[in-house]
Amino acid sequence: MPQNSRKKPTIRDVAREADVSIGTVSNALNRPESIHPDTLARVRKAIAHLDFQPSPGARSRRRKSLLPQKSQGDEAIGILLLGERGLTWIMREAPIYAYALHGAEQEATQQGRPCNVLHAQDVAGLRAIWHNIPRGGLILLAGDQAPGFPSDFSLPPIVKIMGLSNTRWGDCCTYSSYGTGRTAAEYLHGEGCQRVGCLSGEQRGVSAVRSQGLDDTLAALGIPVSVKPDRDPFAGWHQPDDEAILADLKSLLKKPKPIDGLFITADLLAPACYRALKKLGIKPGVDVAIVTCNNERPYLADLNPQPAVIDIHAELIGSEAVKLLDWRRSQPDEPRRTLMIEPTLIAPTPH
Repeated sequence: MPQNSRKKPTIRDVAREADVSIGTVSNALNRPESIHPDTLARVRKAIAHLDFQPSPGARSRRRKSLLPQKSQGDEAIGILLLGERGLTWIMREAPIYAYALHGAEQEATQQGRPCNVLHAQDVAGLRAIWHNIPRGGLILLAGDQAPGFPSDFSLPPIVKIMGLSNTRWGDCCTYSSYGTGRTAAEYLHGEGCQRVGCLSGEQRGVSAVRSQGLDDTLAALGIPVSVKPDRDPFAGWHQPDDEAILADLKSLLKKPKPIDGLFITADLLAPACYRALKKLGIKPGVDVAIVTCNNERPYLADLNPQPAVIDIHAELIGSEAVKLLDWRRSQPDEPRRTLMIEPTLIAPTPH
C-alpha cells in the first residue's frame, strides 16, 4: 500500500501481506519469542513495507506485556497423562517419562506459563476432566495404543511426546526408536563383536522398531542379525522376570556359538541382566560387551562396571515439545509436524 494513502494500514492488512492470521501478527507484536523465526521475519517485512503503526493502545498493551502479570487461562499448558498409569507410577517406576515431564515443566516455567498435570485413564475420564484443560495447549503422554479424543471435543493445540512417531493426536516430539538400535549396533561393531544378542520384550511397538534398527545396521556392517531368545524377559507390565532373563542369557551364551555383544533394549532390564551374568560367571564389559537404552539413572546407578548407554534425551524432548506447542499456536493451519530427537551414545568409563 503506498505510504501517501489516506487509509492507514491495519493489522488485517499486515496479515494479508504476510499471508498469516491476524493472531499471528498480534503475537509477533506482543510475543515475538513465540513465533517461528521465518514467520516473524515475514511479518516484520510486511510491517515495514506497509509502514504499519500499531495504535497507541496496542503499544501500551505491548509495554504492559513485558511486566510481570497474572497468568491468563489461555497461556497455561496442560500435561495430560492418558492411560491407566498416572503420575505416582511414573515417578516411582518410569524415570524416562519423569525426565520428559520435567523438561516440559522447566521450559514452561522459563516462559512464565503455568503448567497443570492431569490424568485420565480412558475416554470417560477425559470427559470428566475436560473442563480443566488449559486453552494454551496440551503436552500429551500416552501409549501408542491409547484411545483418541472424542469427536465432539473442542481441542487445543496438542503435542504428543515419547513413543513412536505418531501425529494422529496433533504434532509429535519424540526420539528415533530405530536410531537407538542403529546406535547399539555401531557401538557393538566398534567393540569387535561378531555375534550379538538382543534382550527385549514383545516384538511390537517401540521394542520391535529398536530391534529392527539393530538388525538392519548389523547386516549393513557385515554381522549376522541379532539372536533373540524365545522367552519374554517380563513377568508382567514393567516387571522384569529374573528367572526368564537367566534362562535367556544361558541360551545366548551357550557354546559353541556364544554371543560377545548384548543390546538390552530398556534400562529397566539391566539390573536383572547383571544379576544373571554374575550367576553365570560372566563379566560384563569383559566377556560380553553390553549396551543398554534410555539413560534412566536409577536403574543404572549400581551397575558395575557401567554399560554403554544410549541416551534418548527425554528432558530435551519435553522442552522441545513446549516450543513446538508455541509454534503450533502461532501456525494453526500448518500441516502436522514431528520433531525427532536423535539418540546418542554414552560410552562406559574404561576400567
